[in-house]
Amino acid sequence: MGAGARLIILSGQSCVGKTSLSRTLCRLIGAVHLRVDTIEGVLKDGGVFEDMADAGYRISYGIAADNLAAGHSVVADQVNPIPLTRAAWQGVAEAAGVPYCHILVVCSNRAEWRRRTLAREGAAHWERIKARTFVPFTPDFEIDTASRSPEMAAREAAEHLGFRQGASGSGSG
Repeated sequence: MGAGARLIILSGQSCVGKTSLSRTLCRLIGAVHLRVDTIEGVLKDGGVFEDMADAGYRISYGIAADNLAAGHSVVADQVNPIPLTRAAWQGVAEAAGVPYCHILVVCSNRAEWRRRTLAREGAAHWERIKARTFVPFTPDFEIDTASRSPEMAAREAAEHLGFRQGASGSGSG
């Protein structure tokens, strides 16, 4: 395992900007981007599962553990709506012997959050988001994407994580 490997867990409601932030952050720091929506989409498209339950999350824990063991930092991009999933990510980091940081991504401007959701997913998805349970928690760090570009938000996260501006790769910081 590389000395610089770490697990960065991005949690937050759908359509608040987690994926845009994750992709940009991964480019800045040279980390692996792990998105549960991608895993679940492949499983559904392949006819493996119709009802995901926790399959996508469990698969992502295993992929993250493999990458951490190989010395790569991982940015986990998932809603993580309940304490159980957040604790599972902590367990992945502890088992790999790497530090972790839990970042809550929010969009404090409800009109902007709704606009993003409607543009990406449509009205039915916005209704599901409003009905979905998301148990509040105290993260290590919070980023509000309402008035920040993905680049600005990623630079803020990288700075909080101790990565030097202009540095990239798993061991930077």
